Amino acid sequence: MSNVTLPSNILTTEQLEAQKYAPKTVDQSLGRDAFLKLFTTQLKSQDPLSPMENEAFVAQLAQFSSLESMKAMQGAMETMSSNMLQARLMDSTSMLGRSVPSTSGTVIGGAGRVSQISADLPEGADSGRFVVRNAEGIVVFERAFGRQPASTLALEWKGVTAKGEEVPLGLYTVSVDIQRAGQASAARVTTNELITAVRWDEDASGLVVETETGKEINLAQLQRIGL
Repeated sequence: MSNVTLPSNILTTEQLEAQKYAPKTVDQSLGRDAFLKLFTTQLKSQDPLSPMENEAFVAQLAQFSSLESMKAMQGAMETMSSNMLQARLMDSTSMLGRSVPSTSGTVIGGAGRVSQISADLPEGADSGRFVVRNAEGIVVFERAFGRQPASTLALEWKGVTAKGEEVPLGLYTVSVDIQRAGQASAARVTTNELITAVRWDEDASGLVVETETGKEINLAQLQRIGL
């Protein structure tokens, strides 16, 4: 059987498979090092009797100079960005140990530690009950209060039971239940949590503070930081 020569635009099965599974180039762009290598090779390979014209030579030098300047500017910007981030992180260490408001309804309390809690009563209350529960949901402290006007009610828990017995340091849940016009409801409570760490969040492109209860808050969302 005689060999048949296929047209150049038609591939055999073997050629098609080789083309299909051939490794693909990751980056086809001409980088700084590649440009320099190409430019140097061009200078070495030019015909002495017919050298590169001055205009073309100057144009390539200008292109290379522009590439070098852009590379240097990129490096300077990256260095400045890194230095600014480090400065912001260093400045943010002053927030460690300070408090931020939280509506999570949890506090780190007990062992005689005083926790400040506030309850929003926009329409007042006929009566109410302030309750503190441990991690198992057991009530360790409660205090009833009478009629309250429309206000923000300030409450305090000294880390003890209603009998004055000290409870272990840990995570506790606080709540304020109120009665108004015969209807029961839960008031919105705000607690104070201490900042234990500050870190840079790449996804949020900003600083995030971590509190003692494990909560994470974007620094841009904070409206108040206490002592």
